[in-house]
Amino acid sequence: MTTTITRWSELAAENEAEMVAYLGTASGATSQRATDLTWVVTGVDHETYNGVLWTRLSPAAADIQVPFLVEQFRFQALPAIWRIDAATEPADLGARLEALGCQPVPEGLCMGAHLPGLAREMSRFPGLTVDRVTTPDELDAWLDIWTTTSGDARFPRGHLYASLGFAARHPLHHYLARIDGEPAGVAEMFLGQRAAGLYSLAVAPQFRGRGIGTALVLTPLLVARTHGYDTGVVRPPPESRIMLEHLGFEAATQPSLGYRIG
Repeated sequence: MTTTITRWSELAAENEAEMVAYLGTASGATSQRATDLTWVVTGVDHETYNGVLWTRLSPAAADIQVPFLVEQFRFQALPAIWRIDAATEPADLGARLEALGCQPVPEGLCMGAHLPGLAREMSRFPGLTVDRVTTPDELDAWLDIWTTTSGDARFPRGHLYASLGFAARHPLHHYLARIDGEPAGVAEMFLGQRAAGLYSLAVAPQFRGRGIGTALVLTPLLVARTHGYDTGVVRPPPESRIMLEHLGFEAATQPSLGYRIG
């Protein structure tokens, strides 16, 4: 796949929307997926996990649907984003959302890499393993690390993940790093149509500085390579940027994803 740095943001936004659409199929989530409009409510208290993912409405349909959906999302009292992409219709959707009091999402940072060119040297720290989560007990350990490091609530995120199951063919993978069997870090990967996206990168404070973050990036992406992926994208936490650049990721500005429904 030929990708220029200016497309990392496009691929990152696309992958994230695909992942949220997939989460919308989980037990406990609600969603509508149609050719003209796709929206998801996962219940996770984070704006990127709820909202309208793509819109292809006629102006007449937008007159009805846009204010109705904004009202419904506000009723849910969950943070949400109405996403806008290059193919969004109607063309004046942004103006319609601003008129309803929605605010633009600020620009951010994303990173992308050609997977064949990534550095492959991983830490040889004694006792370090990184494995895909395949059981409920492993998911519990994954959630222990994630909720402790992020401050996120365990529910409904854990319920969503568990209800989707652990089948090898599923596009959403969770990875758990251990030191001598003790959970030490986590990562998440979504295999989208055009890219492998990394999410939820975190290392427990007492285990930082041992190469665990590097292993949590490279291990999933090496798996993605076996599935035929040549491109990886991530919206990194600030403390991970230097490590990702060292591995071969390039930084790009992430334009606004759309509008906050609030």
